[in-house]
Amino acid sequence: MIEKSPFYFDIDKTLINTTQLVKLLIQEVAYATGKPVENIRQLFAEYSKTLQDTTDFVHLDCIEFFVEHGFDRESLEAAFNKDAIYQKSVYTDAMLFLSLLKESTRELGIFSQASEPWQIFKLEKSGLAEKIIERSNWIIVPRKMQSQEIARLPRGAVLFDDKLEVLEAVRAQRADIRCIWVNRAGVHAAAGEDLDQIDRFSPELLEQLEDVGTEG
Repeated sequence: MIEKSPFYFDIDKTLINTTQLVKLLIQEVAYATGKPVENIRQLFAEYSKTLQDTTDFVHLDCIEFFVEHGFDRESLEAAFNKDAIYQKSVYTDAMLFLSLLKESTRELGIFSQASEPWQIFKLEKSGLAEKIIERSNWIIVPRKMQSQEIARLPRGAVLFDDKLEVLEAVRAQRADIRCIWVNRAGVHAAAGEDLDQIDRFSPELLEQLEDVGTEG
């Protein structure tokens, strides 16, 4: 029996436009606290410098950082909890694609490198959690290129990710995984020439992948 291959998605810059998200967060924090946008932007930059990697961002720690610099906690929490910020930051094509997939019987999951609380917060606030419902399929870890994390991907999965280095690491370990590079910026890279590439999600892509499956 042929079973439909699971689809697993990265989050940042694959499903969510993080550049847009940070911009909206800065604007909302400035509005909620009555502080100039430039001051908020500078503090965000200072907090980012405390991180080993940008994927180590934790919203609760960021709020604490601002509180330590004299900001009101309640105003900060109100700004970070604004659903519209996250909803407006989801790529429209990604949300439409996931809406189509929700109607199918295909297993959907997440494969993300980040702080788990922050990613779950974004998935819930953005509405993406309503599309990728099964939380046991959410693989959210601090360093996802480690072999033990790659091993957690289900057999025969299709993986969508914007980072070439992740896809290279996955296919080096898992020949059964079909890697698709979400190259929204249209970057030319020799390393990605032999990878399937998309610049957006589309109904046509779903039609192309509809017959992709594994023997069960």
